[in-house]
Amino acid sequence: MPHGRAEGGVPALWRRAVSRRRGPALLLLPLLWLLSIPWLIVVCLSHWLYRSGLRRAHGGALPVVSVGNVSVGGTGKTTTCLYLARELSARGVTAGIVLRGYKRRGGGALLVSDGEALLCGPEQAGDEAWLLAGQLPGCPVAVCRRREMALELLAAQTNARVAILDDGYQYYRLARQIDLVLLDAFTPEAADHVFPAGFLREPYGHLSRATDIWITHADIADPARVARLHAVAARYAAHARLAETAHLAAGLTTWAGQTVGANVLAGRPVVAFAGIGNPESFFDMVEALTARNVTRIEFPDHHPYSPRDWETISGAARRTGAAVLTTPKDAVRTPPPPGDIDVYVLAPTLSVVSGLGAVEALLQRVCEISGEGG
Repeated sequence: MPHGRAEGGVPALWRRAVSRRRGPALLLLPLLWLLSIPWLIVVCLSHWLYRSGLRRAHGGALPVVSVGNVSVGGTGKTTTCLYLARELSARGVTAGIVLRGYKRRGGGALLVSDGEALLCGPEQAGDEAWLLAGQLPGCPVAVCRRREMALELLAAQTNARVAILDDGYQYYRLARQIDLVLLDAFTPEAADHVFPAGFLREPYGHLSRATDIWITHADIADPARVARLHAVAARYAAHARLAETAHLAAGLTTWAGQTVGANVLAGRPVVAFAGIGNPESFFDMVEALTARNVTRIEFPDHHPYSPRDWETISGAARRTGAAVLTTPKDAVRTPPPPGDIDVYVLAPTLSVVSGLGAVEALLQRVCEISGEGG
């Protein structure tokens, strides 16, 4: 299938090396293994300090449901947060969302949305927080590097009764009642080593902290890989509730925000671009929607797009008269496109593939700790 790579340099070389792809990148492996030793020492020390009680987590102003992972890159945390917030709302529970606000301007606690209106722009909030706030009317969103301060803001200024902590598994400072960990079945098994020799932020043994494990992208992954992650969960977190999920195309909108049907892509070539943690899963979702090969243009995660990037994207589209598709996260960071190409935003939604009972049990537990719904 066609590929266009706008990403280059160290990130691309590292990904090729840890995925055990052929080529010069493999020469990096000895160095990466060496560098993983101090990383592993620091990670294990932090884990031990909190598990032993020598350091204590701060009790939150609200009950906390952490959504996190043990790997770098995209496992579907944002889509999972959206799913949880919507499911809880349907059960009568008002959930707020707490994020770090990665790459935002400013570092203090900030209320991005009070549940009724957006209170700032993406530059102040960070792209993920602003996206969540825009897609979750009724759910307040707050950001701060010190997540406990964002939590206090939600408790003091909104009607949230429970907080969803985005990317919280390694944030030991904040106590939580539920620790949901996402394991991405789309990542290669060869990368199951601690960073930077692999994709793991911390070893699988640390899954013992998890109360729930969801294996994401289970629908498009190799069944053997899914089975391997089931075995990992059974070995290190046999107590955890286990489910499999998929990310499906939820809706297609124009750049201006108008909802359209997939028929607008009928018979047209497609160029897809993304600068997210796991772009391959998005590209595969586009191909599933369009039933054809797609020209893929990959940028680094959280890439700050400029008009110059449109030269690369629009050039690929103009050559074949292609439509252009991107993710909601990328659309937030991208300046307006040239007027002579059709650009669409494809949003994912989470679907439970198996383990619906485990998902329902998690949601019921959140209802109980929030004191609302059911």
